[in-house]
Amino acid sequence: MYKKSVLPNGLRVITVEKPESHSIATGIFVKAGSRNEEIAHNGVSHFLEHMLFKGTKNFPNQLAISEAIEGVGGILNAWTDQDHTYYWNRVPTTQLSTSLTVLADMIRHPLLKEADIQREKGVIVEEINRKNDDPASHVWELIISALWPAQPMGYSVLGSKESVMSFTRQTFTDYMQRWYEPKNMVLVVAGNVPHAGVETQAAKFLHALKPVKIPSIVPAKESRGKPRQTIHQKKTDQAHLIIGFHALPYHDPDRYAFDVMNTILGGGMSSRLFMRIREEKGLAYHIASSDEYYADTGGLFIQSGLNLSKLDHAVEAITAELKLMKKEPVAVGELTRVKEYIKGTIDMSIDSTQAMAVWFGKGILFGDDKTPQEVIKEIDKVSVADVQRIASKIFTKERASLALIAPVKKEKPLVKYLEVL
Repeated sequence: MYKKSVLPNGLRVITVEKPESHSIATGIFVKAGSRNEEIAHNGVSHFLEHMLFKGTKNFPNQLAISEAIEGVGGILNAWTDQDHTYYWNRVPTTQLSTSLTVLADMIRHPLLKEADIQREKGVIVEEINRKNDDPASHVWELIISALWPAQPMGYSVLGSKESVMSFTRQTFTDYMQRWYEPKNMVLVVAGNVPHAGVETQAAKFLHALKPVKIPSIVPAKESRGKPRQTIHQKKTDQAHLIIGFHALPYHDPDRYAFDVMNTILGGGMSSRLFMRIREEKGLAYHIASSDEYYADTGGLFIQSGLNLSKLDHAVEAITAELKLMKKEPVAVGELTRVKEYIKGTIDMSIDSTQAMAVWFGKGILFGDDKTPQEVIKEIDKVSVADVQRIASKIFTKERASLALIAPVKKEKPLVKYLEVL
């Protein structure tokens, strides 16, 4: 389903051939995000992502970059996460050269003008303000910091206002020289394109990237012990809660059983948490669980917007569902339904060039080259015993943290409900 080659400088080139597609999704993954930062420069990964859209050698400003892609009917964007940054565009099949020209120029020849940097500082400070004003977003930073306190894994992706305001052009050039290295990147193209043609153009545009020694990242430390809680007092009409658990790293052999268990718990409107907490008890408008994998750690997150007057009742009810998953084997019928749900979402994702670019680009960046069909086979292998075993492993008080934004006292002992796990 995909083809891979490696340029002489170490850049991996991936193509996912989809002959039926009328578009191509092209992206460059960089294995660098907020966990690659020092505290004084926290937020530089995300700020740099902004700056690469501000102008390059051949596209001198943001408008020129946007018009090059949008002028052929395409779209472009990027995102920054804790462990990677992704720059991408999607264009008609005939525009592969345009797609690669723009991305390569962004990576190789950003202008990083001082005037643009100073102006963008104000933009990112407002992005931080927006995040702080939005409890549903802010609470995510609180739980990440609670699970991985005082270490890069727990840093904010956006950084702080103080760190952002301190950045100079040298900050960005030093960071790019350290992390934007060809062996630390993957170029991926998904669509109706031949691999040989992509490889030829990739070599043309990106051969000049120079290999350097990639620094080591700070290993994640999971400070397990008593459950921890972080409460941020804020006048809200709803309590914004995340209960988080240290979970599995990217290459853990139990990750497929973990995915199934997590989906049973909080994946979709037929999940246990949605049915019990929202539909049966009326304690929340929104509730779901999600999982994240990193090279050396991972997390499971239960996020909900809760009725303020029933906050204790809700946390107790959520904890009861976790205990139930540990105590009682899941019914065969429920397991079968959830496995079909996961397999169906994978099958449908194959129709999307962008989804396939992300699947293989990110996967290969972190050393996972399983195809959707291979993952489906792994999902089929998950048993009732596997689900109960993983639930018992993850849902313990030693792995748990709680983050809350609500107009309640910081000392409110919600964490006591996690002590029973």
